[in-house]
Amino acid sequence: MKFEVSRAAWKQVCMLVYQSILCF
Repeated sequence: MKFEVSRAAWKQVCMLVYQSILCF
């Protein structure tokens, strides 16, 4: 569903923003 896609997108943003430091 869209929630799953959002989660993947959040991981990408997390890596770019937090540089994979606080990426859950």
